[in-house]
Amino acid sequence: MSPVRRAASSLKSSFEAGGDFAMGGNRPADADATASASVSSATSSANGSPPAWARRMKRAQTMNHGTSVVAHAVRSGDHGGGGASVDLSEGK
Repeated sequence: MSPVRRAASSLKSSFEAGGDFAMGGNRPADADATASASVSSATSSANGSPPAWARRMKRAQTMNHGTSVVAHAVRSGDHGGGGASVDLSEGK
């Protein structure tokens, strides 16, 4: 296996493990994706929480929204503005 593929594989597994940990779950090392998905949906419907794919989608949407908010704040902070200040002088 090439070093690039090995690094990509390692990165992918780290990303998945981090996502699973962030969602409060543990990923079984030897379970295949189909069995894991069916167990996850059965468990999530039994305890009233959304399935894993819905939690991942919600997390991705939240991250995208946060990124957009930050980008907007940075862009709007770059503008000079109209100089809205109060006139504190006592004279006419």
